Amino acid sequence: MTDDVVRTGGCLCGRVRYEVRGEPYVSGLCHCATCRKLTGSAYSATANWHQPQFRMTGEVQTYERRQFCSLCGSRLFYLFDGGVEVFLGTLDQAPLRHQANA
Repeated sequence: MTDDVVRTGGCLCGRVRYEVRGEPYVSGLCHCATCRKLTGSAYSATANWHQPQFRMTGEVQTYERRQFCSLCGSRLFYLFDGGVEVFLGTLDQAPLRHQANA
C-alpha cells in the first residue's frame, strides 16, 4: 500500500474538511434499508481507510454512529475503532471507477 495518494473531501458548506492518504483497504456499494434511508438514494458508495490515514478539521455531530456537518447536515463518514468509512460522494474528486475488493 502506498501513502502517495492523498484524497480530500468535505461537507457542502466547507466547515468540515478531511483527507485520506493511500488506498482504501475495502470499498463497496450497499443497498440495505439503512444505507438507502441514510443517503436518500438506491445505495451508498463507501470506502474504508485505517485511522492513521485519516485527518479531519471542523466540527461534526453524530447520529447512529455516523458523522455529519453540524451546520449544513452533509453526511460525511463513519468513525469506528481503527478506521473510517467515507461516503465517496463527499470526496472533492469523485472516483472514476469502482474496484470491488475480494
